[in-house]
Amino acid sequence: EVTVLPGRHRVPTVGYLFSEVKHKLKDEFLDRSGADIAAMRGKGVEVMRREEVPLLAYPGDCGEDIFAACPEIFRARALLLECSFLMPEDKDRAREYAHIHLDDILERADLFENEAVVLTHFSQRYRPEEIRRALRRLPEPLGRRVVAFLP
Repeated sequence: EVTVLPGRHRVPTVGYLFSEVKHKLKDEFLDRSGADIAAMRGKGVEVMRREEVPLLAYPGDCGEDIFAACPEIFRARALLLECSFLMPEDKDRAREYAHIHLDDILERADLFENEAVVLTHFSQRYRPEEIRRALRRLPEPLGRRVVAFLP
């Protein structure tokens, strides 16, 4: 299932959340026999619950407001997230242009439950070695789950 995420950028944008949908037996019926469950279903009793497992989140071009607008991105197995700016002197530029700064990620490091976070959309002002060096600031365990998608 695909969910469109509301954009959080200077221009209209959207992102996407891809989820696996499962239908599982409700907890209160786990001790019931198959025959009992079939009988309840026949009477119109809702015995299943819907479970969404977020697999991949891609919020697109966005600023830090995306974290409050779409907290479900923290639970996706994989997150493709822009990180345009890295250096302290670029924080105001990140705000002005509605892009994510590395500090925005650092401030929320404990919220990322993702198995993998792929950082993208780095400003062309940074060389790959500068990006790698800046990303060393990420605390563990987040740091070992982050991959920089470099040019």
